[in-house]
Parts: sequence; structure tokens; C-alpha cells
Amino acid sequence: MNPDEVKKMLDDYRALAETSGAILFAYMRGKFSEGIDFKDDHARALVTVGIPYLPKSDVFVSQKIKYQDGRNMEKPECLSGSEWYTSNAFKALNQTIGRNIRHIDDWGSIFMLHTWLDKDCNQKKLPNWIRVTLANWGGEEEVKPWREVSPKFFGFVEEFKK
Repeated sequence: MNPDEVKKMLDDYRALAETSGAILFAYMRGKFSEGIDFKDDHARALVTVGIPYLPKSDVFVSQKIKYQDGRNMEKPECLSGSEWYTSNAFKALNQTIGRNIRHIDDWGSIFMLHTWLDKDCNQKKLPNWIRVTLANWGGEEEVKPWREVSPKFFGFVEEFKK
């Protein structure tokens, strides 16, 4: 999309978000996950699916992994290639998550649809303010439909607004 098309799409989205509601689908590391302000009612819910790993087939990525592995061999305190690769992906995920709640009076719901959340080592890569609020549904057999979860969420929102 050229800059004029992006601006028009965002203007249309914001107009709908402020009136009837709107959904904007985008992908992490794309134009809409960084550098565009979705403040207040423009982003009340965020859904992430997967972790935005860079493609290992990219020359920069493969060379960076090799470089980090070399540095790690010389200085074990430096990140290895795989540690850098994972850290980079979680940094992008955490930046995306931060798009939803921008200031102390802001609120929103973040849905992370990931099987990797079952592992403590992965949860530790998330910001503390997210870790303390994680709701683990305990597996597929306990996944709750939105109609069961949403009243609790909107009840929380009403309490928060008081």
C-alpha cells in the first residue's frame, strides 16, 4: 500500500471504530503493528496468533545467527544465535501487545492464541504486566466461548471506568 492508501484506510477504520465499531486485521512486524497510534477506542481488543519469527532463509537473519553464535563462543555472556532469534521474535510480539494499552487510563483486552504459553520459559519472555494477568484455560477442553468470557471482561471495564 502506498502512503495515501494507508492514510485513507486508517481514516475509514477510525471513523467506523468511533461509531459502529470496526475490526482491523494486520500482521505483526507490518505497517500497522509499529509506528501508527491506535489510541483509546481505536484498539480495545488485540488478538495475536503465533510468534513473529523472522524468516531464517533471509540472508541478514542467517548471517546474524552465525555472527551471534561466533560471539557466544568467544564470550559466553553474549546471546547465541538461537537466543537472539527468539529474543528478536518476542521483542516484536511485546511491541505489538503494547499497542493496545497506551497509558494509565487506557484499557483493553489482549488475546494471545498460542500453545507456547503453557511453558514458563516462554511466559518469562513477556512483560511482567502481562504475566501477572495471564488467564490459562488449561487446554482445549476448557476453552471458553466469547459469550461466557465477555460479560466478565465488560464488567471489569465498567468497574475500571468508575
